[in-house]
Amino acid sequence: TLPFETPRNSFWLFGSDHPKFSSHHLIFDKTSYQETDDIDQADFIYLSIPHILGEDQLNPEVFRPNLERLIRKNLPMVCPNPDRFAHEGNPPLPVVRQGSIGKMYEEMRGKVFYIGKPYETVFSIAFSHFQNHGLSNRKDILMVGDTPETDIRGANLFGISSALVIETGIMKDRIGRSGKEEAYALPTD
Repeated sequence: TLPFETPRNSFWLFGSDHPKFSSHHLIFDKTSYQETDDIDQADFIYLSIPHILGEDQLNPEVFRPNLERLIRKNLPMVCPNPDRFAHEGNPPLPVVRQGSIGKMYEEMRGKVFYIGKPYETVFSIAFSHFQNHGLSNRKDILMVGDTPETDIRGANLFGISSALVIETGIMKDRIGRSGKEEAYALPTD
């Protein structure tokens, strides 16, 4: 269930299915939520993996004109992945992900509901699966990630150990752009 009322149980999709990833249809399968093409019939906006004609983008600003039109509808947005960037391709490049779009929508004074890291719900669900396999002590679990704001912050908030990857991924990019001291100074909680 969503943390807001949905009288029609319908959502409008920001974007479209990404050609490299599974569809949002799997998420809403066997629920009461239905996709609508008419934004005026939607209760909320569901944020798909952002892309343009199947191509990942490097700059979130290319999506701003669409968000400026959407903000007038005053609909809440559901962001299923708070990561702002993810590495894709060969060589890997930091491409825009849902968290960047959610952040821009918030800056425009839109309401965004985030699902995923660093929020406790996703860690609780994962922990319950660990418990099903005999791991019941949080001290026995290590969260490995390359993004301080989601991976490391989430682990800290949930009370598990974490390891920040710096040789690949988002932190490698940050270190390359601004040096270790500034990259490490980014807030993690």
